[in-house]
Amino acid sequence: MYKNYFTDLLQLDLSQFSSEKNGLLYIQWSRSWSALKSAYPKSFMTIYESPEGNPYFTDGKTCWVKVGVTVVFDDGTNLEHIEYLAVMDHRNQSIKKEAVTSTNVINSLQRCATKAIARHGIGLSVYYGEEISAELNEIRTEEKKELKKAQQEINTLGQQLIAGKSASKEQLYAVIKKYNNDDPHTNTIGDLESCRQILAELQAFRRAETQTAEAESAESTEAKPKAAAKPKARGNVKVAVAAAAEDNSTEED
Repeated sequence: MYKNYFTDLLQLDLSQFSSEKNGLLYIQWSRSWSALKSAYPKSFMTIYESPEGNPYFTDGKTCWVKVGVTVVFDDGTNLEHIEYLAVMDHRNQSIKKEAVTSTNVINSLQRCATKAIARHGIGLSVYYGEEISAELNEIRTEEKKELKKAQQEINTLGQQLIAGKSASKEQLYAVIKKYNNDDPHTNTIGDLESCRQILAELQAFRRAETQTAEAESAESTEAKPKAAAKPKARGNVKVAVAAAAEDNSTEED
């Protein structure tokens, strides 16, 4: 085996044969295969089949393909790299088993073969960008979730303020428009920072509502009349009268 074969293949530039689709980069499989066979003519590809003899595998829900590319060196030794790839549609989403067509499988096999070749070095640098794109897509997805959550918080808080008469619908719209290019609709707010600023102003209405309620409660407490003092028990008066009568009877004796 030629120990530096990977480094040599990695230096081959196939970027001019790459194209972008839905945020991911693709290399023409024919170009990758041509470059590999030019460097190592005895190299070959293996399309693995399922036990049923299909050129794809399935878990009953979706499908995937498995392709191996074996580089055969001048001394007769060889090295195989295997790649797996889901059978996907034009949006790079897995296709349900019952909807998979032969065209979907063939396209996936070709792209899977290109990736298996890239594991040997040819065109691998092009996929650096694909990994970055995938990470960016994941970050954007999380940001969209957070933005939607913040928009829902604004809607909920706004409804509570209107129901409690702490703010009118006009006041609510005025706050949203202030940070949303004069648009009062929450679903058009484009960034989290604007959502935070809107929530901060709406929460100020909530604090004012709380302070007003506390002040009214304090005023109500002060306005209540003090309870009148209870009269002393009449039983004590009877005892005192009886004692006085006894004293008078003693003096007469």
